[in-house]
Amino acid sequence: MTDYFGVPPYRAPPNARYTCRRMTPLLLGSLALALAQLLLTAPAGLQPADPPPLVVDTLNQIVHTDHFRIDFDLTRPDMIRYLAFKDRDTFRDLANEENTQTEFWGQSMQGAATPGFTRPAQLVEIQWQVDQQSTRAAQISTRTLSENQPPVLTRYWFYADKPYFVVERTIQFSQHPFTGAYQDYVARTALLDTYRAVRYRDTNGDLQQRGYCYTPCVQQGWDGRWLQHVGYKLGRGQSIATIYPATVAPGTPFVRGYGPNTFAGWATALWDSSLHSTDETHRVVIAFSTQPDQLGSLDSLWTAFNSGAITLDAPAPRAAAGLRLSVAPNPARGASLVTWALPRAQRARVDVLDVSGRRVATLFDGDAPAGEMRMAWDGREAGREAAPGLYWARLATPDGVRTRTIVRVR
Repeated sequence: MTDYFGVPPYRAPPNARYTCRRMTPLLLGSLALALAQLLLTAPAGLQPADPPPLVVDTLNQIVHTDHFRIDFDLTRPDMIRYLAFKDRDTFRDLANEENTQTEFWGQSMQGAATPGFTRPAQLVEIQWQVDQQSTRAAQISTRTLSENQPPVLTRYWFYADKPYFVVERTIQFSQHPFTGAYQDYVARTALLDTYRAVRYRDTNGDLQQRGYCYTPCVQQGWDGRWLQHVGYKLGRGQSIATIYPATVAPGTPFVRGYGPNTFAGWATALWDSSLHSTDETHRVVIAFSTQPDQLGSLDSLWTAFNSGAITLDAPAPRAAAGLRLSVAPNPARGASLVTWALPRAQRARVDVLDVSGRRVATLFDGDAPAGEMRMAWDGREAGREAAPGLYWARLATPDGVRTRTIVRVR
């Protein structure tokens, strides 16, 4: 098997540069619009004949269909821990899939000293809720608060029958101004394939393919359309592409690199280093495919979003806004009092987790009335005193999820 360029992909050097023959603008535009019409026949992408059902597991923060599965991880900012898509192997059972293939997440990462330096912040609180849901689509929103960073509101749109999802992210600089370059949303993929690279088009329309940098490096001359992670293993390919509809000017630099906390490659737009004092919103489309050499689908998605062929609804959040969770004292040497409140009677579970997401203690699991409840965590795990460090109190209900950090000191 050879790739789009006629070169065995797993043997190609990671920093190789490839140039494609250019089509005329008229022909390229016609093909892109035709592909967009074939791919996207409804304004919101919600009208296929018999789509597979989309299911949201609120208690575990999992979104899955017959074609993909996405797991959120509420121990890190805006994190999608795992993305699996079934068209890579039609016989894969996503319900029993292990986290061994693809790793994917987004974060607000700010580093003024070195452009592109990724530095995760200390997370304080996450709110996670389902704003709207049907068997065909769902809108999920999160709000994260981290130390010395502005709050971040993120909306996700998932579709049962589409090989992409949409992320709209608002960094609330009005509440915490920031000066310096920053990366708004970072997509990463685990580098488990034999061959992997970043692919994009430059401002001349030529296709470029680059390896990842051990030290994050700035890339100039990007056309601002899409950044595609490409991987091949044993002749089989897959890719995850970040598409930027109408938000990135041609020539905007991007950053590519590894890590920092895991062996994963990433590439993202680099925003300027001026003073950011007003809220900034960016929207990206995350597309995934097992045929990464068919670039027309990326161009068609970009055209469809830019032309308004795809529209997204943003309904007001529902009753989940009434969920509350707090911990006191914090930091604590002994017991911590966990207080939570529900807007209505419903099933609820309150756990204490360690930083890896492992359950340390369950404080409540059952049907709870509306209003406020309190329960103490004695600071113990399996009858023994838990080690000093960072832990999470986590409230999970059908309306949404809230988490708060717990700091144990000696």
